Amino acid sequence: MIATHPGRRRTNRRTLAVGLLAALVLAGCGSSGGDDAKDVKTTQAKASTTTEAKAATTSEAQDVEGNARSAGGLPTDEADAPSGDWIALRFLVATEPEPEDFNKGSAEATVYTIEPTCDDDGCTLELGPGGEDGSFTLPGTEPVTGEPIVLSPEGDMWTETYEQPEPGACTEELDGPYLDSTEKRDVQPVYDEDGTLIGLVGTVVFTDELTDEGRTAGCPDSSEATYAYSTVMTPSDRLESVDGYEVDGTFRQTLEVTEATNQTNPMFQKGGISTTLPKYDADMAGSCEDGDCSVDFTQLNGNDEERQAELGSGDGIALGGTYEDGGSCGNADGDTVFESGAYTVTGTFDDMVPVWIEDGEAKAFVGRYSRLAEPTTLGKTDPSCSKTESFESWVYLVDTDVLG
Repeated sequence: MIATHPGRRRTNRRTLAVGLLAALVLAGCGSSGGDDAKDVKTTQAKASTTTEAKAATTSEAQDVEGNARSAGGLPTDEADAPSGDWIALRFLVATEPEPEDFNKGSAEATVYTIEPTCDDDGCTLELGPGGEDGSFTLPGTEPVTGEPIVLSPEGDMWTETYEQPEPGACTEELDGPYLDSTEKRDVQPVYDEDGTLIGLVGTVVFTDELTDEGRTAGCPDSSEATYAYSTVMTPSDRLESVDGYEVDGTFRQTLEVTEATNQTNPMFQKGGISTTLPKYDADMAGSCEDGDCSVDFTQLNGNDEERQAELGSGDGIALGGTYEDGGSCGNADGDTVFESGAYTVTGTFDDMVPVWIEDGEAKAFVGRYSRLAEPTTLGKTDPSCSKTESFESWVYLVDTDVLG
């Protein structure tokens, strides 16, 4: 179990650039009706500002990037350097030590405003908060504010190492100077065939180590860990200019709940974060060209029944669509009341934007998802199943082929 505790200077989590929001108004993803409690695995209900799920080795994360890396080198002029509003999506690829039930692919979105400063030694990038009210995070999530991230040129990449000024807590109960935390980032530019910088790819590695005081205080050995994310970043305005893409793959889905009504499962209450287990990954196949989009979305629900949605054109290259489900019902103690037929469920995807397109194929999406569960006549016969349930969330989808 990864400890969660406050105190990190700033974090790269869950944010979408203001320019992108204005253009696309991304919507959220969620689940309700009891049955989906078996679809997902909790990845920390809102990881804290000091220890978010992190990863083991940079090599495994770097392998994920594949052909996205470019040999074009770093720009030396501000006109060519990354700038303006950017959206980043990072996804967990490795943990050390690795838990027995480790599930790759838990994703988080972040928004930045990038300001380059260039001299004879190259360009330094300052990544400030790109979200609402000075936050690095997406609207509707817990705001994360703090100092900008400063990436310095080093060889063919930009890099930064940050050490937490003061040791932090190792558990909620053991809140002392017990854990030293370090963040290490590196990103490389990606160029199109015309030599234009169109994105950044790299890794984010978090390392937590116990202090002598932490060991004396009885902090669990599991407090020490390293977590590695792969990261892809793209300018928000570039998303508006993409003409089209193909999509054909199996995607791991992460939901981050922003609003909820009558939800008993903590994963689907506000602030809950969950990621599908492999059995419940979503299959997506289709294309989007010149605003004409048609993508088949197929996924098992918690009752091992297939749900299907036809995702069509939303706003430009964004996808949207709806599916309908039946729903089981559980009570507050986690016991199943009705295996099926307790709810009529409607799930809706909105403004699903491809934030990573490689060789014309979309590899990752950020969007919104909502889920509404209306009790049926059967459901209304038991108090635990008689209320309308709903939630809204952000949804992050990552092609499992890139997870290694």
